[in-house]
Amino acid sequence: MKNVFKIRTCSKSPVVRVLFFLFQCILYNILNLLKSGLKTTVYELKSAINDGILTYIREGYKSLCLVPIAAFLSKLRE
Repeated sequence: MKNVFKIRTCSKSPVVRVLFFLFQCILYNILNLLKSGLKTTVYELKSAINDGILTYIREGYKSLCLVPIAAFLSKLRE
């Protein structure tokens, strides 16, 4: 899959390009994992990630550590 991902950035720094590539690979793997276990759409996944980011901004990272995986997955199923 490494040849499928297109890194779109104005930066010529190889470090930034590698970080973007790794981030894209991680998101791709998460999406495939969720697709195999859940019937979810990209929009629902994006909304769940957005909610997590907003919670992180409002309450800090410690609040996210308290959310169990089962609760996160059940929220995705909704």
